[in-house]
Amino acid sequence: ARLEELLPLCERYGEAWSKLEALEARFPGDLKKSLLQLAIQGKLVEQRPEEGTADELFREIQKEKNALVAAGKIKKEKPLPEISDDEIPFDIPESWRWVRFGEVVNIETNLVSPENYLDYLQIAPDTIGKGNGVLLYERTVRESGVESPNHLFHKGQILYSKIRPALQKIVEAPKDGLCSADMYPLSTQQDNHFVIYYMLSDTFTSLVTANANRVKMPKVNQSELKSVMLPLPPLSEQKRIVAKLEELLPLCDKLTGKL
Repeated sequence: ARLEELLPLCERYGEAWSKLEALEARFPGDLKKSLLQLAIQGKLVEQRPEEGTADELFREIQKEKNALVAAGKIKKEKPLPEISDDEIPFDIPESWRWVRFGEVVNIETNLVSPENYLDYLQIAPDTIGKGNGVLLYERTVRESGVESPNHLFHKGQILYSKIRPALQKIVEAPKDGLCSADMYPLSTQQDNHFVIYYMLSDTFTSLVTANANRVKMPKVNQSELKSVMLPLPPLSEQKRIVAKLEELLPLCDKLTGKL
C-alpha cells in the first residue's frame, strides 16, 4: 500500500525533473532572443533627445544614396512601397522610424572570376555560424576550390546568405574577399552591428522567411530583402544598443558553458 502511494509521486517527480532540464537547456537561447527583441523595440536602453531622431538619420542616408547614384557607384532604384499600419509588427519609440530595408541598406553584388583572386578570403554559408554572426574559420579562394563566379566584397561589409534564411547566416567581413553567389554583400550608414543584431532577431527572420520563395530550398531574392521592414533608431542610440548587447549576450553564452 505504501509503495502504491509513493511510486506515482516518483513518476511525477521524474516528469517535473525532465521539464526542468529542458527549460534549463532552452533558457540561454530564449534569453538571447528576448534581449534582441528588447533591443529592436527600443526597450534595452533609454532614449536621449540630444541624440536626434531617426528622421534626421534617414535624410542623411538618402542624401548619401543620391550622391552615390550621381557618381555612378550604385543604380537608381524605384521607390519602395510605403509602410502601412497593418504591416507594423510592434510599437517603437517616437524618435525611431520604420523603414524598408532597401531604403537604408545597399545590396552591392559584384560577380567576378575566382581565378583572379586566389589569395583572397573566401566566405560561403558553410563558413558562418548559425544564428550567431560568427565566422567559423577562414580559407582562401584557392583553398575553397571555387570555380564559379563569386561576389567581390570589402572589409566591413555585411555578408548575408540568401539561401535558407531561417539559418540566420550573417557576418561582418573581416577583410576584403569573395563570397558565394548565394550571399549578398550589404553596406549601410547605420551601425553595422545594430543591423546584424536586427537580422539575427526572430522579427527579421519571420519577415524575410514569410516571402522567401521555393519550398524545398527557401531563397530570398533582392526585391524581397529590400521590402523587409527595419526599425531605425538614431545612430548614437544604435551604438549604445550594440554596446549593451555586447555586454549582456556573452553572459548568455556562459550559461551554456561555451565560455
